[in-house]
Amino acid sequence: METKFHLDEATIDELQTLIQINLDSQEAFTELAENVKGDPLASYFTKLSQDRATQAAELQSLVADNAEEPSKDGTMTGAAKRAWTNLRAALGGGRHTMLCEAESEEDRIKHAYEDALKREPGTAVSDVLHRHMANVKAAHDRVRELRDREK
Repeated sequence: METKFHLDEATIDELQTLIQINLDSQEAFTELAENVKGDPLASYFTKLSQDRATQAAELQSLVADNAEEPSKDGTMTGAAKRAWTNLRAALGGGRHTMLCEAESEEDRIKHAYEDALKREPGTAVSDVLHRHMANVKAAHDRVRELRDREK
């Protein structure tokens, strides 16, 4: 029987993927905050970055509790997306552009959690994944709302 201290390999692999995506999101929101420095939006992006760091740490702890080495880095896709966002900012992309990039980041992490919950229903870590998903969904909806107001 699977417990939080005896996860099967498929669950650990899923957690590793989510760790990487949370780390990507953390970095993305840190850079988005820098790109809108001086705007009240920067503090919201910083909060989202901190939320993603907390989620990544919780997932890393679950992996480590299973005698596995947790991922410590994001993905190449995440790094490429951040480079694109920074280029858009450098070319004059303002608040609306950064909110569009934030929504794209939120779409990515939301889909990753949805996929994980489909593949891992009823696992020993479902409660953690559902809690994270609720946070991600709330942030996604808020970012979309902010973006729509900027039109």
